[in-house]
Amino acid sequence: MPQLPAMTSIVELASTPIMEHLDESKTREILSNLPFIAVPGVVNFRDVGGLPITHIQQAHGIVASDDTKDQVDTATKRLVVKSGRLFRSAQLNALTPQGVEKLHALNIGAIFDFRTTVEVRRYGKVPKDDTNPRSGLPLFLETLESGEGIQVNHNPLKDITNLSNEQWMAKLLIYGKGDEGFAQSYDEMLESGGKSFGNVLRYIFEQATLGEEQEGKACLWHCHGGCSSPFTRMEI
Repeated sequence: MPQLPAMTSIVELASTPIMEHLDESKTREILSNLPFIAVPGVVNFRDVGGLPITHIQQAHGIVASDDTKDQVDTATKRLVVKSGRLFRSAQLNALTPQGVEKLHALNIGAIFDFRTTVEVRRYGKVPKDDTNPRSGLPLFLETLESGEGIQVNHNPLKDITNLSNEQWMAKLLIYGKGDEGFAQSYDEMLESGGKSFGNVLRYIFEQATLGEEQEGKACLWHCHGGCSSPFTRMEI
């Protein structure tokens, strides 16, 4: 089981006041080790594997066995998320050919894009007269000339197309409340994202129950920057 960087280093770095520069050497050290993975053209790409699931272990009385031995942290003996199965990142608009190769190397079979339609079209530079609802997504990944295609799923939490500029700004200002604002935003995601969460969980379940004869695929979920939305899904 790959080990995560020392949590104290990550917490220390994250505690840096927002108006101050991050320590360059510590940042480089953290980003060059798991859970971060270098995927050309994509930032904030991380393996969810290695994170503790002690609360689930305790609630269901799960004990380490031959079936879960690759999910046990050798240092803490705690049950953790299996590595190499679940990934999170920022948007894929700048994904390079080398990045595509990396996605295949990670055995990713499906991508779940949690951005709104507005974000997908804006950052995909979709012309206004283009009415294809999937325009702006990296659809080329589904029909690669070499290698198996990767499912691309647009899974927005909710439709904000009809929000006024004032309503949209009010949503952004929530984060200015600090911890309280982020907690409020996460609550809204949980309340509105049932269908979105369900699609990801069904895929994970399907791949995990294929049997010994067929290896299940990993999956990647992302929003714009790879922060709030992927974090909420990771917790679920």
